[in-house]
Parts: sequence; structure tokens; C-alpha cells
Amino acid sequence: MTRIDLSEETTSSIGGAHYDQICEAIRQDYVFFVGNLVNRSVPSYRLFSLDWWLSGTASRNFELSVLFKRIAQAIYFRDKLSMLTGDLCVVVESKGLRQIIEAIAHQHGRHVTVIHRDSYWTRFIRTIRNVLSPLRSAFRILFDWIVVRLFLTKTALSGHSVTLLDTFILPGAIDRDRYYPGLFNMLPRELSGCVYLVPQFHNFSLKAMIHATRIAGRGSLPYLFKEQYINILDVLWAVGHGIRKRRIVLCDTQFMGMDMKPLIEEDLRNSRSYRCAVQGLLNYRFATRLKDHSIRVGRAIDWYENHPLDRGWNAGFREFHPDADLVGYQGFYPSFPASRPSREERSAGIVPDVVAVMGPSMSEDVTEFDRELKTVSAPAFRYPHLNHVVSCNQDSDSKSKVLVVLPYDRSTSEFIVDLIRQVSRENTEYLFMIKVHPAVLENTITGFDSLDPHRSQFVSRPLDTLFNEAMVVIGGPIATSALESMASGLPYISIAPPGHAYQHKAPKALPDGAYWQCPDLSALITALSAIAAGNSFQPYKEQWVDLVRQGYFSPVNSAEVLKFIGFGDTPTDNNEISNHTISIT
Repeated sequence: MTRIDLSEETTSSIGGAHYDQICEAIRQDYVFFVGNLVNRSVPSYRLFSLDWWLSGTASRNFELSVLFKRIAQAIYFRDKLSMLTGDLCVVVESKGLRQIIEAIAHQHGRHVTVIHRDSYWTRFIRTIRNVLSPLRSAFRILFDWIVVRLFLTKTALSGHSVTLLDTFILPGAIDRDRYYPGLFNMLPRELSGCVYLVPQFHNFSLKAMIHATRIAGRGSLPYLFKEQYINILDVLWAVGHGIRKRRIVLCDTQFMGMDMKPLIEEDLRNSRSYRCAVQGLLNYRFATRLKDHSIRVGRAIDWYENHPLDRGWNAGFREFHPDADLVGYQGFYPSFPASRPSREERSAGIVPDVVAVMGPSMSEDVTEFDRELKTVSAPAFRYPHLNHVVSCNQDSDSKSKVLVVLPYDRSTSEFIVDLIRQVSRENTEYLFMIKVHPAVLENTITGFDSLDPHRSQFVSRPLDTLFNEAMVVIGGPIATSALESMASGLPYISIAPPGHAYQHKAPKALPDGAYWQCPDLSALITALSAIAAGNSFQPYKEQWVDLVRQGYFSPVNSAEVLKFIGFGDTPTDNNEISNHTISIT
């Protein structure tokens, strides 16, 4: 009997290139499928439309979407079924997938034994966690709301139209803005009180949240906390998302000849992405409360990743501040398919009016699923050092140093760490400098204790200083750090676990020798050896530095900053602030 394991953790490694090909082939169709799953003609659509678009089911985050993975698994099984003869045993971890597997087998006149990977006890524990997780998230959101209300006073706004910038506060970066650094230093004094940061606290413990709130309130940055405006009824309404999304009415659930309704209903019952969805709903209510306080918003700038947070932000400001400009700023390379909005999402009103990208070459990538989406280049706030012509100058020991920039995804980080461990065993001349993603806790990544302490070290310094010490950068699939390394004159080695390569798409035209894709240990060793020898480095260095800088990192200067925030030239009259003097479109 042939055994096929379709559990979430094993499919990608078993399917390998075939599974990757399936995921790549269904990208476009899946985006259209998700965008049209809810029938807008049914009476309940308007009532639950925002809950639908903010749910994890509609998110299109291929890296985290269990629905996408299980649909790909169903297609993978259908392909394997036509190749294999005899009895089959299929292992699944989903009741919905089991129903679809049995339906496919019946349709093809085959007998297939389907078994669940986990025991009944394991499934019971998972069900309990699925119930308790939203309660925990709801408590944390309520706690954060109370802390801000207790320790901070409401920001007094001027009578002028204001520009709001969506941002995040992370541990270690409480009193400095890491998303729009330098922006406020370039604003004229006359605009003081017209531009505010609207922060979202991320990755703080309960105790640290109190400390962070106090520091942020005493800092020099002009924060406008949404918790100061939303009320307890807003919080209670938002945490009801988990109940409301189960009442969503589905439309056509057929995908590539298979009825995916069991998988979709199962996904809607899951609590994944619950907290992010609730935060998105609070963004929506924040826009409502600003209107209630008669606060005029001239421009609402969203740190735009097309997450539920962003969708709630754009839906709220579009509905309650119809005269405001909605700008989605992508101060990063939009490698995730979910960060590239679709036509259906734009029609639903959850996409900004225009997406501001860091360079003209990013426009083609962000419009992959909607060619009519408006884009414009905006300052690359986090990369002003790349405005300089001279690329990094490696020190004398750089030929042996490899900078490893771990991505946000834990499984990819652990895969990279394991490859580094194997390389260190065979090639002792390399020293790996490992930088963990700032939004990831180091203790959540396994495998660090297996690294050779003499051949690896953890670093926390800024990337632009670390580039001066390395000969090459290793990281996950294409990301902004990859483009930054190439713009600094360093080649980039992209590593993705089996079944993950489809999740990110590299730009179509990258310079020769600048970008390497290494799916396994052999390819990684070959690339490191070639780069260390200089075979694919120096001949193309200046070429790729110019190309990447001009295409992906627009300069940061006062004129461009004023355009970005919705003001033109510095106002001549201190008492008259002219809003929208330069349109971003």
C-alpha cells in the first residue's frame, strides 16, 4: 500500500519541486477565488463584509494561510492519484481535507484509506486551544487599551487638517521611529501639530507594555494613540469578530473542479489571525471616533502590508473621511503575494487610493494582481545611507565573514540555521554573523544551541554597519534586506525550505552575480566558494549597485518628504497651512 502524507508539516518536503510548482501555478487563480468567495448579493454581506475581508481566510498570506496549503495539498493528491496504482493510504490533519480527498477518490473510482495524523486527544487539545486563544487575545487587547487610557492623556490636536502615519512600536525602539526615520527632522516648524504617528504596540509583555507606554508618552515623537479615542464598546464589538465570521455566507466554492467548502468553513472556524483582525477592526473604529471628535484628516498614510490591520485602516478612513487621501506606504520590498493587493480587494474599498513604493522598479511587482492600481515613488526613509555613491568598503577580514539575516518566518530561519551548522562542519574558514529579525524573539527559534560557537556569533548592530564586515549576505527568499545588500555592493544568497520558494517572487531583472538561490547544502557551499574567490563579485559590482539603488531606493530629501505627507513647499504664512498642495498621484 502506497502512503501519502498530506499533513501540513510534511507535504512541502515530500512534494518538493512538484508541490512548489502547484503553489506557483494556482497563485493567480487562488487570489481571484478568495476575492469572490462571498456573494455580495446576499443580505448578510454588508453586515459581515468587513469581518470577511479581515479574516485569516481572506488574507492571501500564502506563508501562513492554512487554506491555501490544504487546497494545494488536495491538488497534489489529485495529481498523485493519476500516477499511482493499487491501494493508497493518505494521512491528513484536517477533517475538511479528508472529505475532499474522499470525494476526489470517489470521482476517480479509487479506494483510498484516509487516516488522521493526530490522536483524538491531540485534536481535543487543539480544539480547546482554538477556543481559548481568542479569549487570551481579547484580554490582551483590552489590557493594552486600559494601560494607554490610564497612563496617557489625550493628544490635543490643532484645528488644521492633520496627516496621520500608521506605525509600530517594538521593544528596543520605543522612543524612536524605525519606520519613517528622519521624517520629522525634515519638517518645517510651521507643520508642528499637523503630522502624527499612530502606533501599534507589538511584541510587548504585560509588564513591558506599561513601561513602553510611559516612555512613548514622555518621548519627543508626536504620537496619537488610537486607544485614546476608541471606547469600550468599540473593543467589545471588535472582539466579537470570531463569532460573526462563522455566520458568513459563502458563494461559489468550486476551485479547479473541486468543492472546497469543507476547507473554507473549517478555516473560518479557526482562530488564526484573530488578534490581527480585531486590531484591524479597531483601526476602523478609530477612524469613526476621529470623525465624532470633528478631527479633519487630510491624509492617512498606512504602513501597507495588506494585512487585516491595513484593511481596517483603509476601510475606516475611506468611509468616515471621504475627502482624505489614502496612501499605502511600502517602505519594504513587497515580496509576499499578500502585500500585493488584488482587483477584488480594491473594489471592496480596503485598499488605499495609491500605493507609495520606495522606487520605480517596485511598481510592476506591487501591481501583480491589479494592473490598474495607482503607484508612486516615495522616499526610502529607512535607507538614506544608500543615497551615497560609494558602496561599502569591506574590512581586511571580510573574505571569511558571512552575514546571516534571518527572516520573520520561523521555519525558514530554522532551515537556514541548520544549513549554517552543516556548512560549519565542512568549511571551517567561514565566520557566520547572525542577525535575528527585530520582530522575532530569539528564544522562539530552535537550532541555535547546535551551532559551533567558534564559527558563529549573534549581532544586533544596524545592517549598514554590518555590510562593511561581510563578503556576502545570506537570508530567506527575496526581501528588502536582499536589495539593501546588493545596493551596498554585496551579493545575496536566498535560501528557502522545500515548498516555500513559491511564497516570494524575486524581481524579474536582477544583476548578474548579485542574487543567488540556494535550495540545499551543496548549492550553498558552491555559492560561498565562488563568491569568496571573487568569480562572480567584482566584475559586476558597480553595475548592480547603480541599478538596485536607482530602481528600489528613492532619495530622502525635504521636497519629497513634503509631497509624501500631503503638503507642498514650505508654507509662507505660518498661520495658513495649505493641505494637498501637491497630489501624490
